[in-house]
Amino acid sequence: MHPAIHPRNLDRLPLELRKLAKGMMRSHLQNCLDPADITQVGLALNSIPEPHVLCLLPLFHLFLDTSRIPTIDSDGLESPSELIVSDCTAAVLALNGILTAYPPPKACPDLWPRVWPWFQFIMTYHRLLHVTTYITDEKNFHGGLMSFCYVMCDDTANRKLITSTPGCLSVAIRTWSIFSRREDFHESQN
Repeated sequence: MHPAIHPRNLDRLPLELRKLAKGMMRSHLQNCLDPADITQVGLALNSIPEPHVLCLLPLFHLFLDTSRIPTIDSDGLESPSELIVSDCTAAVLALNGILTAYPPPKACPDLWPRVWPWFQFIMTYHRLLHVTTYITDEKNFHGGLMSFCYVMCDDTANRKLITSTPGCLSVAIRTWSIFSRREDFHESQN
């Protein structure tokens, strides 16, 4: 595990955020994560300096545990459990944190196998699971992933890892499609 993901990094956070993050780690492991805590960290992400966002990587890494990606059947889509909504909301928060904070490239091998499956799941089901809280819009979410990939792909090993991921090229094309539909894109082309 890359040192940036080690839980001791939470100790570098300001006291209130540190207490909240450590409490959330415990709650998440006990399947009793409080949605209000997720909201509080989500709000903090908008105002804390980038180095503090990077200190939250251990929490984000935990939230992106792929074993917690729900198996969706037709019943699950109609009325997802509180645990599913909580896990998915925490995953969206973690994705936003990781995709905007640019973790150290050497952490990519630990993060990508979690980021990619959750990204795919959330983009497929987020509207049905009511976890749009931290997805401002599809453009920003896709753009965040592409920016993350761009930064991580400066490293040859990361580039191989990311570009060999099935479906990654499709998301890149989808992102291009989303961006090319924007009016400001067309105006800049004139």
